[in-house]
Amino acid sequence: MPEPSTVGVLFILSGVVFVTRRQRNGR
Repeated sequence: MPEPSTVGVLFILSGVVFVTRRQRNGR
């Protein structure tokens, strides 16, 4: 069972990558 902290970090990283790709595609 993964720790909550690990899941939170993975979720944040996924969000950052998604936003970065979206901004790059937008511009």
